[in-house]
Amino acid sequence: MVRFYLVVGMFLSLIVSVGAVQAPAEQNYKVFMPFLIREANAPVWLVQLKLGGEKTSGEVLASANQMPKATFENVSVKDGTISFDLKSKQGTFKFEGTLPKDKKEKIQGSVMIKDIVTPAILEPTTLTSLNAYDLNKEMIARADQPEYEVVKAALSLMAEAEIRKSKIEEVRSWADKAVKASENYGVKWKAQIGLEIAELLAPQKEYAPIALQYARQAERSLSDNDTVANKLKVLEILADALESSGKIDDAKEIQIKMEKMDTGIKPEPFAGRKSKSDRAVLVELFTGTECPPCVAADMAFDALPKAFKSSEVVVLQYHLHIPGPDPLTNPESENRAKYYGKQIEGTPAIFFNGKSAAGGGGPRDAAMEKFKEYKAVVEPLLEKGAAASLMASAKKVGEDVSISVEVKDLTEIGNNIRLNMVLVEKEVRYQGGNKQKKHHHVVRSFPAGVDGIAMMEKNGKKEAKVNLEELRKKWASYLDQIAKEEPFSGKGRPLNFTDLLVVVFIQNMATGEILQSAQVPVN
Repeated sequence: MVRFYLVVGMFLSLIVSVGAVQAPAEQNYKVFMPFLIREANAPVWLVQLKLGGEKTSGEVLASANQMPKATFENVSVKDGTISFDLKSKQGTFKFEGTLPKDKKEKIQGSVMIKDIVTPAILEPTTLTSLNAYDLNKEMIARADQPEYEVVKAALSLMAEAEIRKSKIEEVRSWADKAVKASENYGVKWKAQIGLEIAELLAPQKEYAPIALQYARQAERSLSDNDTVANKLKVLEILADALESSGKIDDAKEIQIKMEKMDTGIKPEPFAGRKSKSDRAVLVELFTGTECPPCVAADMAFDALPKAFKSSEVVVLQYHLHIPGPDPLTNPESENRAKYYGKQIEGTPAIFFNGKSAAGGGGPRDAAMEKFKEYKAVVEPLLEKGAAASLMASAKKVGEDVSISVEVKDLTEIGNNIRLNMVLVEKEVRYQGGNKQKKHHHVVRSFPAGVDGIAMMEKNGKKEAKVNLEELRKKWASYLDQIAKEEPFSGKGRPLNFTDLLVVVFIQNMATGEILQSAQVPVN
């Protein structure tokens, strides 16, 4: 009886083994075409190949953004060669390559599309998508990747650490790998990567201890040979890391240290006009506290009143929500930007007597060169004769600011010739994304309206009034609406309206030319 069951069992197992189809081996691959795609190290497709068994097949699991969606056709394996077609709207990509003995190794071959042949590589992977985060994690875990690619991947991972809820031990390992991978590229780049790690992690509170470690290293490496701009950058990152770590008093000490550093430009005073002209040049800067390249423009702008008298140069700084929300912006600044229209494609943008010139910005180190550009535009304009005479006064009683302007000897009159009155705050303190702490000659309001007052006569007296308390409420309500869409990056919304000035100017609204301008304090 026992023998009977053994025989039956052997017979059944034979039936099963004969009738069973061997399951094909599944393996996912990242497809690279380094000669065809600009980013040679970026995969263009993620595919799955099923090789072996009765049926060989393939499937496209994901496509890179720049690549068309594709489907597999004509998959074949013969004599150690694999071939398949990837059919898309842009054409059929015909792959042919040599199968390695070890399925964990790359499949190398070429792709033909129309009459172009280009190398192609199929790299084994466990990924199921081409998500950048997952690609970076896979790259940093491998030992065969170029060191600079490891640095890039590590920095990208750290930028998303808080969102992805990464463990602090994992983030620390990314930081260590980035620094280790940067060593062969020199001391300077290694130091820069360390500082970038601190800057990336400082706002992410859970990883602030790592940020603080690298920020302290950067601080210790500072020397007398470092520029003020570089010292400030290191100290700013250190202060952020200290604050995120809960070391508020230490952060304040660093802030005080930064305040004592002289960061401004020290320009030579203007030597004076060659002609007898009394025309003032109006300089209008459109900027933003979230705009990194605005730093050089802001600093160069701040240097103008140091180099020129107020009878020579009058300055106005308008803030815009570019590239992010800025609490120094108001609807009237935005409307002034709309007047210049397409001439303002972004920030910074600057106008001299109503004409765009010396555009662009840069980091703190570029401020002096930018100032020289501004100066080169201003000086020739000072030699041109004035097209009007302006006398202005401004007085504050309680919360009311009254402005009076007397215009004489206008060379042009009509509906397009407009007198503008601008309420300006001499200095506003606020730190946004670009780390600028002080902002000067900030436009707060156009008491006579952004369109100004039409000058229909050559001589005349015009008046306007603004209530500061009403203005605060109006702008606070406006900022509330902005914050609902996206919060401000800095602390507070400065609406103090202290140390005020009034700027008046006459502009030909048809041509944009500023005919004359003047500045007076609010008494």
